[in-house]
Amino acid sequence: MSGPPAFVTGASGFLGRKLVAALAAAGREVFVLGHRRPLGAPQPGITVVEGALEDPAAWRPALAAGCTVFHLAAVRAAPGVRRAELLRINSEAAGALAAAALAARAGRFVLVSTAWTHGSSGAAGRPRSEEDPPEALALASAYVASKVEGARRIAEAAARGLPAVTVSPGIVFGLPLPGSANRLAAHARRVLASRLAPTIGAGRRLRSVVCGDDVVAGLLAAERAGEPGREYVLVGGDLSHRGFDRAVLAAAGRRGIAPRVPAGAVRRAARVVDGLAGYDRGSGYRAAVEALDAEWRFDGARAARELGFRPTPLAESIGRMVRGLLAADGEAPA
Repeated sequence: MSGPPAFVTGASGFLGRKLVAALAAAGREVFVLGHRRPLGAPQPGITVVEGALEDPAAWRPALAAGCTVFHLAAVRAAPGVRRAELLRINSEAAGALAAAALAARAGRFVLVSTAWTHGSSGAAGRPRSEEDPPEALALASAYVASKVEGARRIAEAAARGLPAVTVSPGIVFGLPLPGSANRLAAHARRVLASRLAPTIGAGRRLRSVVCGDDVVAGLLAAERAGEPGREYVLVGGDLSHRGFDRAVLAAAGRRGIAPRVPAGAVRRAARVVDGLAGYDRGSGYRAAVEALDAEWRFDGARAARELGFRPTPLAESIGRMVRGLLAADGEAPA
């Protein structure tokens, strides 16, 4: 065995599946939390702990002294998701897991957060870093606000002795493993199929993105070399919405059409839909549109310096994703 036992939440998600595969390939004993075999067929070295994150009685026995807890589980941002649910899972349940890990004398607690908790770079005119507090636009998102609160609860446990490290990626993309999904990969598939790449407004706002495989490498580096109590932002580079679409089409050797949808009209429509649907403030389409119209650039210098994080060049990682999507659909690049 090449490392301590690992307990993984969110194991059936995009990053979770990749992380569990990497841990198993390294010969680690892995316990994953989920319902009815979240990883499909039984796999050697992987034990499924059936239950929900909100039910400590189900998973507390799986926490052993010296183990590493990788906490990836979260309720994601989506129109209609209630603020109460976001806080219940992303904050309260995360805090309960951290407290239990401290009581069990876990060797390491690696929390996956989001770089967006540090706010929009447009307000500062520079990439944001781990030292920047969240600002109004970030906290207007119910999802980001819940992750900020969750990180605060983890920090409280860290102050009491939990060896916690936080990893905060930018927008994550990549080829999903079977049974999981990734929003940017799904978007890339639509662009490849239709050759239409519409944007809201000019689509030129930059945002930091990072390949999922690189994030998994960063998680393992944070477990191995991260300083307890520290946070590490992981980014692979900056791309606009339009730039990402162009990179996807270029990797497939295709050309596309990029119509622009007026931002003002989209905002008005979002407000109407949110009102009719009764979505919570910060959990509807309006919040999503406002986020799209802002810049979200982050500085990954700390992770490079302290963890040795070296992301794959974006052209290479996007190309790998596109080739995988085309192969899955029985196509080939032009």
